[in-house]
Amino acid sequence: MTLLALLAVPVDVAFSARRRERLNTRLSVRWLWGRVPLPVPEGGGGSPRRKRRNRHPKPGTPSRARRGLAMVRSEDFPRRVLRLFGDLARRVRVRRLELDLRLGLDDPADTGRLWGLIGPASAMLALPPPARIAITPEFAGSVLHLDAHGSVRIVPAALVAVMLAFLLSPITLRAMFAAARGTP
Repeated sequence: MTLLALLAVPVDVAFSARRRERLNTRLSVRWLWGRVPLPVPEGGGGSPRRKRRNRHPKPGTPSRARRGLAMVRSEDFPRRVLRLFGDLARRVRVRRLELDLRLGLDDPADTGRLWGLIGPASAMLALPPPARIAITPEFAGSVLHLDAHGSVRIVPAALVAVMLAFLLSPITLRAMFAAARGTP
């Protein structure tokens, strides 16, 4: 019961990213309605990669690719995953979001083709007032400038409930069994 009460307390996440020549990011996580700061690991180092052992699978066991394909081909599973993303997005309260993106390629024609793909998406991203997204093409040269700032509030208990509903749904269980067998 105590764990549920702790998970019901909101977590505030503030982020900032800026890219000109190199990417600079900041992340701040605060708990208990913004009163208790939580430590955030630095994103630079990380642990060194271990060498992968050359394991030989047992004869007759499906490969990872075959398992993943069986899961994706399972009936209604892709639609259930999209619904999961929508449910998770509805549980995150965007308090502020500002994104300015300027992008261009070396060839103006390639930039035009890229903008043909991204332009309609930027129009669809016209979000309500706490969010502002602006994507601008740059035809003069190769450019990728990013300025992003924002803060969101998350209630961990709500996310756990959505994830449990996803994992325990018949569609997901059917897809996991199909992946274990390696056949859709």
